Amino acid sequence: MTINITRRCFIKAATSAVVLPTFAAPAVAQAWPTKQIRIVCGQTPGSTADIFARNIADYLKEKLGQTVFVENKTGANGLIAAVEVKRAPADGYTLLMSTASPLIMQRKMYKDPPYDTAKDFELLSLIPIGPLVLSASIKTGATNLAEFIAYAKVNKASIGCLGPGSFPHIMVAEMARVYGVEIQPVQYRGDMAQIPDLASGQIDATFGSYNTARTIEGVHGRVIAVTNKRRLSKLPHVGTFDEQGATSKVFDLRPYTCLVGPKGIAEPILERLSGLIVEAAATDRMVATFETFNVEDRTVLGRRDFQKLYDEETPVWLRVADQIGFEPQ
Repeated sequence: MTINITRRCFIKAATSAVVLPTFAAPAVAQAWPTKQIRIVCGQTPGSTADIFARNIADYLKEKLGQTVFVENKTGANGLIAAVEVKRAPADGYTLLMSTASPLIMQRKMYKDPPYDTAKDFELLSLIPIGPLVLSASIKTGATNLAEFIAYAKVNKASIGCLGPGSFPHIMVAEMARVYGVEIQPVQYRGDMAQIPDLASGQIDATFGSYNTARTIEGVHGRVIAVTNKRRLSKLPHVGTFDEQGATSKVFDLRPYTCLVGPKGIAEPILERLSGLIVEAAATDRMVATFETFNVEDRTVLGRRDFQKLYDEETPVWLRVADQIGFEPQ
C-alpha cells in the first residue's frame, strides 16, 4: 500500500503539531495539583529556611487543597537537597527551599559542579532573612569588632559558620583577608548547632542569623557586629561592620532564602506557584516570623524580580570568592 503525502497535507500536519502543545500547557496547569507537593529544605529543622518553608507549605495546602510537606535533607551546605530536586520531574510537585549560596557558590567550590543553576532550576521566589550577626564568646572579652580583631591577632581565633561557600563562610574569610589575621572557620549544618561549642569555649565566635544571636546575647557571649546598612531595631547597641571600619562591600551584600523548582516546569504552574509564595509571605503568620527573626526588609520577590536580582548580585559573589582565593574541591 502506498501513502501519498501532498504538500498541503504536510503543512496542515506540521501546523497541527505546533499548535497542539499550546493547548497542553494550560490543560496541565489547570489540572495541577492532583497530588501532594514536597518542599525539600537543605537546612536543619528550626533554621530560618526551615521555618519559612513550613509557613509557606501550610499556605499552599490551604490554597491548593493538597498536602504540602517539608522534608529536610541537610549536608554539603544545601548541595545534597539541590541535587535531589534537580533530578525530580519538572511537574511542580517537588520544590527546593534553599539559602542563596548553594545556587551561587557551587561553581567556585567544586571543579565539577553537580548542577548549573541557570540550566537546572526555575527561580520562583526570594525571601529575605535579614542581616548576619557576629557574636563573640565571653572568653574573648570582646565587646566590639576592633576588640575581637585584637584578640584574633594574639590568639588563633575560630568562628563558627555554615558549610563551605555559605555566606557566613565567605564573610569569615573576608574578615581574615581585610584584617590580615588568621581566623579558622568551623563549619556546622545549622546556626543553632554552634551555640554549645561557643558556650564551652571551643569556638571564639559565631557568624549566623539574628535568631542565633538572641540566644547568645548576654548568656554565652555578646553580639559585636551586624552586616547591614543600619543598626537592627532589636540590637540598637550593636554597630554595623561599616560603622566599625569594615567597609568591604561583602558586608553589605544580603543573604536570602529562596524557592526554586526543576527546570522545565510549565509556565502557568510557575506563575501560580510564584504568586502563591509571594502571597504567603504577606500572611499574619509569616509577618510574625519575620518579626521573630528581626527581618526588617521584608520585600519578597516573585520569579522575574528574583531572576533580575540573581543576575545582578551573583557576579559580585563570584568576584569575592576569587579575591578570597577559594580553591575548588
